[in-house]
Amino acid sequence: MRYVTLAALAGIIGVASLAHTQPPYVPPGDEAAYLARHWIESYLRRGLAPGETGAIARDLRRRPPVDVLASILASDEYHDFAGGTRAGHVNRLILDLGHRQPGPREINDNLRRLRGRDRLAVAQYLLRQYPTNWQPGLH
Repeated sequence: MRYVTLAALAGIIGVASLAHTQPPYVPPGDEAAYLARHWIESYLRRGLAPGETGAIARDLRRRPPVDVLASILASDEYHDFAGGTRAGHVNRLILDLGHRQPGPREINDNLRRLRGRDRLAVAQYLLRQYPTNWQPGLH
């Protein structure tokens, strides 16, 4: 039983490390425009500004989707929408990515766990906690 548990744990660790080295996502056709529109409307609660679709599509050709979306979620605009505080940012990320209201303990646990990390690292961490809620083709 110990060997099965260790093998399963090794598999989980292996999968987790692969997720961290995810290659850039090159969207076919209009999928980049769809992602840009979806992410901006869903997370920033506004329409696309001129040129944003192209900028996000170019970014998706260079970086993994988790990093592109993390940049949006780490922006001043998103942070301000979340209340302009670190706790508000974590709360809003869990609401938006986890599709549920976090309790005070969960917010505090995340704040402790992510102490000293910048907003980009916080967004990347929480995006990885809810991978099927934002990744293309997984929701």
